[in-house]
Amino acid sequence: MAPRTIETFAYYTGTVQSGRAYENMVEFSEYLTYIGIFNYDITPDGTLTGETNPSLIAEAQSLDIAVLAVITNFVNGEFSPELAHTVFADPAVRARLVDAIYRLIVENNYDGVNLDIENVAPEDRELFTTFVRELSERLRPEGLVMSMAVPAKTGEFPEREWIGAFDYAALAPLNDWLMIMTYEYHWAGGEPGPIAPIPWMREVLDFALTQIPPEKLLLGIPLHGYDWIVPPPAGFFARGISYEGATRLAEEYEVPVQWDDVAKEPFFFYVSDGEKHEVWFQNPNSLYAKMELVDDYGLRGLGLWPLAFAFPEFWAELAELFTVNKLQ
Repeated sequence: MAPRTIETFAYYTGTVQSGRAYENMVEFSEYLTYIGIFNYDITPDGTLTGETNPSLIAEAQSLDIAVLAVITNFVNGEFSPELAHTVFADPAVRARLVDAIYRLIVENNYDGVNLDIENVAPEDRELFTTFVRELSERLRPEGLVMSMAVPAKTGEFPEREWIGAFDYAALAPLNDWLMIMTYEYHWAGGEPGPIAPIPWMREVLDFALTQIPPEKLLLGIPLHGYDWIVPPPAGFFARGISYEGATRLAEEYEVPVQWDDVAKEPFFFYVSDGEKHEVWFQNPNSLYAKMELVDDYGLRGLGLWPLAFAFPEFWAELAELFTVNKLQ
């Protein structure tokens, strides 16, 4: 049977035409439907900050990759619920932001937008949906791609922080597609463990597909891992680590890489300067198990965070499992 045709979306952090993200974009362009330039933040007055590199946009499009501007509420190293409320609660500021996003896209020849607005307060659920609707009504009639990242959840918990503001059923019709962030089950600021365990990913998808049609859903998969100190000191954040970086680290400390057959992720322990470390990361086996879910659930495709952490074996697996649709 021929491989299913899917769409792929990858986050490209920054705007420079160098480094691993750039190299992956150029070398493996045939496997990318969209990239999102992760470089724009909203401000309290409804304008945007962030640099634009027209050359990067043009080069990606010359490789038949659609390029989206990623818009965040990222401030001082975190996603700000206060900033989101300030903007979404004022109709005039919302309108200014919609206009700013539209002008950014049109003036710089972007193909559309990806909203990565996170940590919206649960009480701002309706305001947030209203903003997404207003932006959608501005972009989609002109054929511009409207998309967003949404947090993973296993049920409808409208009162819960981080996830409560995201009304899957209301947001789905307003977007061409949603990318569900099925990662950070264990995150840099928490206890060590698998980043995207398969049983949890299945729970998330089982719920999401009661609210979102599968043809509108991209499965977000992590390309990163984390290196934690155990136990984590107060205020500690684990460092992100790539497949190659984790493999080198295990070899350097001559420790065995283990496999969690439930989570379907590799891990290992090592000791440095008297401190115990626990590392969970992605390898070809873990990513293959995650990508199989796209097929199992008949999803539109998959999203990648971040493009810079992709490695050749991953692209080979992707090519084995799927044919990638190109829009350009």
